[in-house]
Amino acid sequence: MLGQRVLRLSAPVQVVGQTSSTPGEPTLVNIDGLVYDLVVVNRSVDYSLYVSFDGGSRYVEVAPDSALVVVLAAGNVAVAVKSDGASQPFKVVYRLIL
Repeated sequence: MLGQRVLRLSAPVQVVGQTSSTPGEPTLVNIDGLVYDLVVVNRSVDYSLYVSFDGGSRYVEVAPDSALVVVLAAGNVAVAVKSDGASQPFKVVYRLIL
């Protein structure tokens, strides 16, 4: 296997939280380090979750009781999550490149 590199990844890290109780106000999850992949889980069974990776300029909708999977290699990622209603539960799971 000449010329191939082995990528070492951290164990999965979980951040469990609640969106702000103010509709439309983002809750930030800051991740320090080089992120390999991450999963944002909408733990609500009734309401959509909105996720942004660009400081809140654009949001992606995550349907109730589903997840958004992102594979990237970026450092110091800030994930903004918000709801259009009351506070709701979410989970972010990520792995870092070591």
